[in-house]
Amino acid sequence: MKKVLVWWPMLTPDLVDELENNGYQIVAAIQTDCSRVRCFSLQQVFDTDGVRGPCFDDRSAKLFQSSFNKYLRNLSRLHLVKPVAAGLSAEMHTFEAVPYRYDEACNLFFMHYERLKDILKDLAVEAVWFARPPHLGLDNLLFDLCKTIGIQTLVFQQSLFPSRFFFGTSVDSLFEHGADKLFNNDVTLEDVTNPNLFYMRPQSRRNALGRDFYEKFRSRMVRGSLPAAVARKVANMLHDRRYFFCAALAKYFFHYSVPLLLREMANAHSAREYYKVAAEIDALKEKLPDNFVYFALHLQPEATTSEFGGTFQDQANAIDALESVLPDGWKILVKENPKQGYLYRGQKFYERLSANPSVRFVPRDTSSASLVQRARLTATITGTVGYEALVAGKPVIIFGNAWYKSVPGACTFAPNMDLAAISRVRVDALEVRDEFHRIQTRCADGVIYRSYSVLSARSKRDLAARTANSIARIDAALYPRASVAGSSRKYSHDRP
Repeated sequence: MKKVLVWWPMLTPDLVDELENNGYQIVAAIQTDCSRVRCFSLQQVFDTDGVRGPCFDDRSAKLFQSSFNKYLRNLSRLHLVKPVAAGLSAEMHTFEAVPYRYDEACNLFFMHYERLKDILKDLAVEAVWFARPPHLGLDNLLFDLCKTIGIQTLVFQQSLFPSRFFFGTSVDSLFEHGADKLFNNDVTLEDVTNPNLFYMRPQSRRNALGRDFYEKFRSRMVRGSLPAAVARKVANMLHDRRYFFCAALAKYFFHYSVPLLLREMANAHSAREYYKVAAEIDALKEKLPDNFVYFALHLQPEATTSEFGGTFQDQANAIDALESVLPDGWKILVKENPKQGYLYRGQKFYERLSANPSVRFVPRDTSSASLVQRARLTATITGTVGYEALVAGKPVIIFGNAWYKSVPGACTFAPNMDLAAISRVRVDALEVRDEFHRIQTRCADGVIYRSYSVLSARSKRDLAARTANSIARIDAALYPRASVAGSSRKYSHDRP
């Protein structure tokens, strides 16, 4: 059986069983909790206490030159909390930025290189699969390490089409849409004109009310009389129903070291500034201009910008670039993502956008569909709003590697583009539908992200079987078995 390490949040036992039936042994899984396999939490992978021996060699030196910048950029968005008492949960929070000094980050890089290399060696890994594009720093390093030592890689990305997912050997090849026609079979084509954006909707009335209270408590008390760090932490604990109140208090008072508590207090200042700006934007009642480009901000940090954004990972850069080709009299209407918090929206981000004379903000509760309809153009890095615009028959400007970039009406940003001319282009509904159907038929059959199973009427076991069969077909096509026996990998400290 082929030994595979997976970086797979929400891995299910059913999928593990079905993969085993197809000849794959999942030797371990990272960032998940699955009873069928050995699991590493993000915290455990990050922990370098067990690293022994030298971490520097010719291979790691070359990897440092090519991979360190991306590693540090993405790792700087991680915040980790170590457990000091049994029974208290310790998770790495992927949406709380923590700065690292350069020299400390360099040492972390080499120690994580050694940590990941030891995992691959100890488990005799032949392939590593990523259920989503690497974008957390550690997974970026693991991917680059695999390429360096000759371990096979597959990267997946769930699509908005029911039971369909993208695949490739790297992030760059994800959206080639099955150029080898591996899945170009007759399938039941889903209605692409009415996408089910379930992840943007309120969960339930009870949860919505709880979220309402949480947001009001957090926004008011963080700016109020309570110590900011305490107020924010209490608000987060009240929102997280996994903990009883006493356990949450214990976690707060005993789980944090003094430096981390000071860091929380520093973060609170950013929170105060963010909620102040957010409240001012949400209170705006300005009349919409006659001619404008609608720019819907992404939730960050996410792979949609961190990996697919390319040059425009920073959305402020994209908005500035858009302004450089904006026709006279046009404006750029910017709408914040409804799920965005302060952790990746510093005050300087809004100051920078406000310094652009063409930028106008709209409240986040403004209907995105109505803005798409009224705008001359919609612009995004790779967001779903571009998909919505194309379905509505409106052209869209994209700045990154969007999965729908081949659809008629999708225009990749260029410094000399004529926005007025593009806005007059008629987007043919039949051509748009046909291209979405082509993309759908080239995707693999199955569900990579468990939460997306709500889009399918199939049973969980059936979805697991279809997903495993698709992965087996992908692996056989992209990595013929004959090449496995002849592959050569170097895990040890021997020089390459």
